[in-house]
Amino acid sequence: MLKLDVPCQFGDETRSISVYVGVPVSGEHPLARQAAWWLREHGGVIPAEVMDRFAVVQAAALAHGVDFVELTRRVFDEPTELSPDDWEAWQQTARPSGKWQFDRTGHLIGLTDVEHVAVDADSSLIVLDRGTATDGRKYWMYLAVPPSKYQEFTRLGYAHQTVRFRDFGKIVRYGYADDVPAEIKEEMRIQYGYGDEHYWWRLDKEINAAQAAELNARETWRIPRLAARLRDERQA
Repeated sequence: MLKLDVPCQFGDETRSISVYVGVPVSGEHPLARQAAWWLREHGGVIPAEVMDRFAVVQAAALAHGVDFVELTRRVFDEPTELSPDDWEAWQQTARPSGKWQFDRTGHLIGLTDVEHVAVDADSSLIVLDRGTATDGRKYWMYLAVPPSKYQEFTRLGYAHQTVRFRDFGKIVRYGYADDVPAEIKEEMRIQYGYGDEHYWWRLDKEINAAQAAELNARETWRIPRLAARLRDERQA
């Protein structure tokens, strides 16, 4: 019997709970009865990605003829980050193509310096900045920021540091008011396609979702390889 801690959702709160892993009943999910008990008795829901992970372990154990509990222990004990050899194999055989790419540690792969220069030459990011000028007046400003400067620009903004806007791009439109006039918003939409002030928040959510999907795909790919290695060790 193996005791493991997994996340569980209780309404808007996520807490860690303990589950116990033994030999599963044939044809039944390894956590089916415990998940049902947590839901019935405490209103807790074990996330689908956790349930799916155990299902993949169960399928891999059956496919490779290894002990489910032993394979589960190995899956949870070993780092989920792919080894250099596995990373190379993943890139060659299983890595999904997509808009966003992530490195071996799971971090987003950014542009190289050479790629930044090429992108900066023909594109900019339109940013709406709001704040208070040195004379105390409220302002709004649309700034065209080269991609290579965007990260530093946002870093200074979050740190509430003084920014020389012309050091970071071209000022497209600006004014002194609490909000952007409706006609300016419409002008920016028509000329630059800027119509969503929450674009960067939405982009961040998109990247996080893509990252989670890739890490789940890596884990689904990694588990059968662990099962094959465990089988080979037992047969040696």
